[in-house]
Amino acid sequence: MCGLIGIINNESNFQQKKKLGNLFSQLMWVGALRGFDSTGVALCKTEDKKLVDVASYKRALCSTDFLATKGYERLLRDFGEYKYIIGHNRAATKGSVIDMYSHPFEFNNLIGVHNGTLYNHNSLNKETFTSDSEALYHAMNEGDAVKVLEKADGAYALIWYDKNDSKLYLARNKERPLYLTTTKDKSVSVLASEYQMAEWILNRNGYPVEKSWEIPVGKIMYINDDDPDTLNEVATFKPYEKPNFPMTNYTGNSYGGYTSKRTKFRHRYKTNHKVYVQVTNVEIIGRSKRVEGYVLDDLFIPVCRVWLTESHPAYETIAPGMVFTSICNSSLYTEGSLKLEIYVNSSDTTVIPDYYTDDEPVLTDEEHEVYEDVVLGPNNKLLSKEEWEKASPCCCVCSSPIPWDDAEEVIYLHNDEPMCQGCVTSHHDWMM
Repeated sequence: MCGLIGIINNESNFQQKKKLGNLFSQLMWVGALRGFDSTGVALCKTEDKKLVDVASYKRALCSTDFLATKGYERLLRDFGEYKYIIGHNRAATKGSVIDMYSHPFEFNNLIGVHNGTLYNHNSLNKETFTSDSEALYHAMNEGDAVKVLEKADGAYALIWYDKNDSKLYLARNKERPLYLTTTKDKSVSVLASEYQMAEWILNRNGYPVEKSWEIPVGKIMYINDDDPDTLNEVATFKPYEKPNFPMTNYTGNSYGGYTSKRTKFRHRYKTNHKVYVQVTNVEIIGRSKRVEGYVLDDLFIPVCRVWLTESHPAYETIAPGMVFTSICNSSLYTEGSLKLEIYVNSSDTTVIPDYYTDDEPVLTDEEHEVYEDVVLGPNNKLLSKEEWEKASPCCCVCSSPIPWDDAEEVIYLHNDEPMCQGCVTSHHDWMM
C-alpha cells in the first residue's frame, strides 16, 4: 500500500499561492500512514496549456524527514508557480528502499506515481526491471497506455503527467482507490488515495470542501484545464483479470486438491503427460524467457514453468493470457510449500491461438491419470503408502511408530525428524 497525492492549482492570488506549500506538506505528512519507506514529489508548470518546466525530487526517507531536506525546501519556494503537484508515499514491495526506486518515475514522455503491486511487470517490456512501477511507466512511455494497463496483472492506481499534451492523467483498477476532492472556491483540487485525509487537510488550511468522488475503474481520465473540478474521459480499458480455471469432476475419483492442510493430494503427473497451461508471467532472464502459468482444468497443480530460448518459435509472442500445450518432464514440491510444481519440455511447447478459458475443459478423463495417495516425507520426498510403511518412521519425541493413516498429520523439524500429531498438540506452546 502506497499513498498518492495530487494538487491542481487554480489559484491566481499570490498570497493564496503561498498556502499551497503548507497544504501539500501536510498532505504528505499524513500520507506517511500509507507508506514510510520513501517519499517523492513532481511539479509541472504550464503556460497557455503548454508545458514549461517539470521538476522532481525523491528520497528513500519517510515524509516526516523528507519535508525537512534542503532539496524539498528549494522546491517549496516556487510551489505556487506550478499547475500540478504530485506526491508519493512509498510502502516498498518490489525494489530496494533506495532513492532510485522511489517515486515518481520520469521518462521522455511522462512522469508518474503508482500505488499497488504488479506481478508480471517484466512481461510489459523487452527490458528487465527490478521495480514494477518503473517497468509500468517505461511501457506506457514506449507504447499505448490502454494496452499496457489491460496487460498489467496486479493492483494499480496511477497519476501521471504527459509532457506531450501537458495533461494530468488518472487511472486505476478495482484493487486500489483514488479520489478527487474539490473546494467551494474552486481555487484548488486534491487527488488522494483516501478522501478523508484530503478533506481533513483542506479544511484545516481554510479550503472549504465541496465534494469528493472516486475515480472510476477502467477509464483513463484527464484533468480539464478549463474546469479543473471535472474530469474528461480519454479512453476505456478492461483491467486484467486472472483467469477462472474450469474444473472437471472425474467419475469414480475424489478429484481435486488436498484432503488436509498439510501434504496429501490425490494425483500426480508422470513424464510425457500432456498439459494445457495458461501463462500468467513472462520474465526475461539473460537470453531466455522464464514462462510461468497455471495448468488448466486443475486448480491444485498451480505452478508450471518452462524456459524458452531466443530460437523458440514462441519466444517473441509468448505473453500473459496465452495458452500453450506441452509435455510434462518432471514434477516436484517446492521446499517449504504444499504446491506441486511441474516442468515441461520447451521443445514440445506450442501456443494455442485464440483460446479462452471459458471454453469446455481441455483434458478428458482418458488424458488425466489419477494415482495412489502420496504424502510428503523427509527432504520433501513424495512417498506412497508402500514406501511409507517400508520406512517405518517413528516420532522423534515419543518414539511411537507413525501409521500411514496419520502420515498426513506429521510435521518435520529442521533436521527432518518426524513428530506425530499427538506430540505436536502436547508440545504446542514449546513449538510456538
